[in-house]
Amino acid sequence: NERQKYDGVKLVADEKDSTKWNAKDSSGNVIKNSWVNQGSGYHFADAEGALLTGWQDIKGKTYYFNPTYGDMVTVSGSEIDGKYYNFNDDGSLQRSTWKGDTYSDADGVFVKEGLKD
Repeated sequence: NERQKYDGVKLVADEKDSTKWNAKDSSGNVIKNSWVNQGSGYHFADAEGALLTGWQDIKGKTYYFNPTYGDMVTVSGSEIDGKYYNFNDDGSLQRSTWKGDTYSDADGVFVKEGLKD
């Protein structure tokens, strides 16, 4: 697993842009270019240390991070911008596949429930 565990992670408002969040390790260093664990969830910090939000492609996989605090969405059947999506166990978007009775198209959007017999 490429997701490093950091001890004592704190989320703090970015000093230059209060609409963004940074994660700091237990020594107070801003975490950059890395997955960041906090509690049972994950965030991703960019090259400047800002936590990503919205749809993001990371190493060939697509993820969705909540717009407010940047926590990764992992719950299947999540409604985002009026559409429903399934996510894999690692939080990546499911595409062109069945999960139970729901099918996700190439964009990851539920096509229709109940198509599978």
